[in-house]
Amino acid sequence: MSRVCLVSPSVVGCGLARFGAIAAVGESVVRFLKGSFASFPGDAPVVEQVTTKSFQSTGTNGPTDFNTATGSVTLLLYRVDLDASQRGAVHWARGVTPGALPEKRHGVSLDLRYLITAWAEQPEKQQLILGMALAALDSHATFAYPDLVDSIGDTNAIWSPDESFQFVPDDMATEDLYQIWESLGHSFELSVPYRARVIRIQAARFDGQGEVRERHLSYGAALPDAPEKGSS
Repeated sequence: MSRVCLVSPSVVGCGLARFGAIAAVGESVVRFLKGSFASFPGDAPVVEQVTTKSFQSTGTNGPTDFNTATGSVTLLLYRVDLDASQRGAVHWARGVTPGALPEKRHGVSLDLRYLITAWAEQPEKQQLILGMALAALDSHATFAYPDLVDSIGDTNAIWSPDESFQFVPDDMATEDLYQIWESLGHSFELSVPYRARVIRIQAARFDGQGEVRERHLSYGAALPDAPEKGSS
């Protein structure tokens, strides 16, 4: 299906993703990094997404120990921002039926903010892991359809074929970075902030479904009114 979209210079691609895109972005980055560490000298580190609970210092589950001999890389989604520049943007998609009017689709645009953290027992191993992760991400800032994880749990077909996002370093003051770790109840770890932009999630309901809330006018040759059934 071809698409006609309203785009701005800040948008990459012109599709709309399903709600599972938030989870799929992190898993797409994890899968990419796992492939990048295939050439790492020695045992490759573990690469995984984590939550704030992974750093809790109390409870029976305790904190996860990432500082192993092999080392690891964690991806923590710590904030989701609405993209104000794309709020209320309208996307149009042509239907497959010849002559059908384009469908009007609404979506919310998001920026996802992550911390990438390298862990290892030895400082040189930790720094080697972080260096390789940053070098790999710098050479692959745009994640397009072949790079995207398209199924999370029972949610499938998350991305449209023309959808993509950029995964780029984020601006963050050193004080803010320390405050994040303090709020997690964990000592500071070597980490770098990144941002995934722009993730556009489509509305659960398209125009033409449910209650009529808008009137759309179409232009063309005027046609006579059809006679009502049973009228003479």
